[in-house]
Amino acid sequence: MCIRDRSTWGVFSLKGEKFQMFEYIMLAFGGLFLGGTAGFLYYMGAFNPVRPEKSVVHGGHIVYSEYVGNYWKIGNTFEKFGQQTKDLFQKFEGATSLGIYYDNPQMAIDKNECRAIVGVLVPPNVSIGDLRAEVNADEYKIAEVPRVESIRVFWPFRNVLSFLVLALRAYPVMERYLRENTSAKSEGKGGVAIEFYHFGQKNKQIETNMVYGPGIEKYVLTTCLLYTSDAADDLLCVDLGGRRIIKK
Repeated sequence: MCIRDRSTWGVFSLKGEKFQMFEYIMLAFGGLFLGGTAGFLYYMGAFNPVRPEKSVVHGGHIVYSEYVGNYWKIGNTFEKFGQQTKDLFQKFEGATSLGIYYDNPQMAIDKNECRAIVGVLVPPNVSIGDLRAEVNADEYKIAEVPRVESIRVFWPFRNVLSFLVLALRAYPVMERYLRENTSAKSEGKGGVAIEFYHFGQKNKQIETNMVYGPGIEKYVLTTCLLYTSDAADDLLCVDLGGRRIIKK
């Protein structure tokens, strides 16, 4: 007759209950983490539908500074520019902060050589003379840009991570829409991205435009642009192993 020690059963039973409790706790934490992550991504707009639409950038005068470097480090340049040009927004109604981006970081050989423009677009009814009176000519440049066609998407701005979500979600859809629904590729006039930052309103938004067609060359404001898009064939450029150096 086999006699079992019931006290041993109690130990095993207690250990089993503790292990099961640990499993429940881990599952609960896992569920909270997944739920929190999904909620954060939803808040950031990661699940938002991307609906490109044909639009126009109306043009005007751009007060700007050139930027060369990694796009993820451009924030300090925007902050400095905003502090030194804040009077433009108060004096000229309709002035809008913008960034113009010429290179695809995924295609660039060196991400630290990506070109961009940090600036503010002032409506065309403001004269260049009035702007020169407000701007330090030694530090910032002024250019007149025309009305151009664009593919546009509005994206909610929550925090700095919104730019990452925008780049991953919206830009690929916009590029595909540009190729399939416009004459940009066949005419060789496209590939410049312009972002307008509407941060002064209650629902902060990033208005992203991919411009194309006649007049796009006026938006190439850099002195020497490392270009990675096949859509720049209409511009004065030198082929360099699949890249293009555009010189003004």
